[in-house]
Amino acid sequence: MASSSSTQPALMALMLEVLDVDDGHRVLEIGTGTGYNAALLSHRPGAKAVTPIDIDPTVVTDARTRLEATGYTPTVALADAGAGYPANAPYDRIIATVSVPKIPYAWVQQTRPGGKLLTHLYRTLDAGGLLLATVDDSGRCAHGTFLPDYGSFMPLRSIVRPDGLTLLQHALRSPAGTRRHSTPGARHHPRSHPAGSA
Repeated sequence: MASSSSTQPALMALMLEVLDVDDGHRVLEIGTGTGYNAALLSHRPGAKAVTPIDIDPTVVTDARTRLEATGYTPTVALADAGAGYPANAPYDRIIATVSVPKIPYAWVQQTRPGGKLLTHLYRTLDAGGLLLATVDDSGRCAHGTFLPDYGSFMPLRSIVRPDGLTLLQHALRSPAGTRRHSTPGARHHPRSHPAGSA
């Protein structure tokens, strides 16, 4: 079963405008989805300069088929996005339509100095936001700002905790029409202890 979502078109347009993709830029798109965003990206620098990736083989196959049907042939690859896609690096732009708690360092390493990264950062206690970061001249660090516009995405699956995946897999295997609740492992909730005792 494929698991992806399609980004709201207005949000995609905003992200593409902010990313400022230009002729000659190489672009890595993280989270292929339907392939719609990859088609929009392919229009400016050309499909050969665009690399959409996803961790789900069905999503990759379906997106590639849709793109080819519309005349676009970017390199649509099956990859764990947490590692980026070094085969086509370096990139001038990386756009991620997934949420991450922090920018994976591989993304910074695979972006040219002066290149831009755009993704959604999420935190445990707040909604996070869209972050536009620029890789510095050393190519080892990125600095950025949060955009005033809001957009959120599914979490990058290579970062999702294994116990969360276990719960999801268990729910998917449950017979239709039944409700099941489970905890993938024992949880220990220690009582409060005075400092120095335990």
